[in-house]
Amino acid sequence: MTQAPRMANLPDDTARLAGKRSSRLAAQALRSQLSPAERNAASQTIASHLLAHPALTSARVVAVYAAMRDELSIDGVATELRARGVATVYPRVVRGSRVLSFYYVSSPDELMAGTFDVPEPAPDCEQIALTEIDTALVPGLAFDREGGRVGWGQGYYDHTLQEMPNATRVAVAFECQVLGRVPVGPADQLIHHLVTERGATAMGNRR
Repeated sequence: MTQAPRMANLPDDTARLAGKRSSRLAAQALRSQLSPAERNAASQTIASHLLAHPALTSARVVAVYAAMRDELSIDGVATELRARGVATVYPRVVRGSRVLSFYYVSSPDELMAGTFDVPEPAPDCEQIALTEIDTALVPGLAFDREGGRVGWGQGYYDHTLQEMPNATRVAVAFECQVLGRVPVGPADQLIHHLVTERGATAMGNRR
């Protein structure tokens, strides 16, 4: 397991930012080394673990995401959830806000190019209150097994998860993105469960 480097002799905030940057670079580099065959095999295994996870089998509404760049795609998971009768909701970036809005999507045809070229719900999709979401599948770049998560640095999911008090947070990633420990600040939101190709893990208490 890769360990995020420690930053000595730096103020706390500066060290944390530097540590996050190092964690992003380390996780991105490891993820980029996966061959297409390895990504495909791992993705299928992760999908199986996700679809069997209690946070999804008991949910009525699941927040999903459309993958950006070389993120792990969960399109197949979203399709299977809809086939089971579970509502899937996708995020849309709201100009001037760090809190994402979520909308019901019943088909990939209802997604269109949005902010950062990431597919987002079409304008006519129905919005859902964040408090109505049962489970949130959360992307990211680097994770640890104490609930720590490092995203792209824009803070969208940290701000949004604060407004989802009823949602079980399930991080989704390749195992190579799990580091020994990632830097976490007061505003960073911890994850409840982590699912990789090695299985599902309930997060431990962070110290």
